Amino acid sequence: MSRLVFSRKPARFAAARLAGAFMPGRGATVGPLSLEPDEALPLPTPEWLRLRPRLAGICGSDLALVDGTASAYFDPLVSYPFVPGHEVVADVVDQPGRRVVVIPVLHCAIRGITPVCHECAAGRTNRCERVAFGHLEPGLQTG
Repeated sequence: MSRLVFSRKPARFAAARLAGAFMPGRGATVGPLSLEPDEALPLPTPEWLRLRPRLAGICGSDLALVDGTASAYFDPLVSYPFVPGHEVVADVVDQPGRRVVVIPVLHCAIRGITPVCHECAAGRTNRCERVAFGHLEPGLQTG
């Protein structure tokens, strides 16, 4: 299986922006995207499960990166390289038939941070204040 990977390559990002300015969507052909063989990385904790994606949705932010029009505002909260597509339909590899929900925002509890931040303690994990800390790489979302 292969995966689509977005890497931090400023020259290719600029090329994507230029290409996208003349022809929307054309940035994907010159931008910092590559198709790479999938590698089975170790799971962060025993609570994590390995999934085999069937479908993954590409959001507007992902498309803006591909076209070179994304803002660098969130760069401190993103780990590169990353795999775009955080809306996932997948099968659990080691436990066929098991149903799980992919949590798109990697909040305090998932990152192993205790005590949890004020937002997570109040149940607003989508507003976690510590998405760049813990045992995982910085990141707002899975993907």
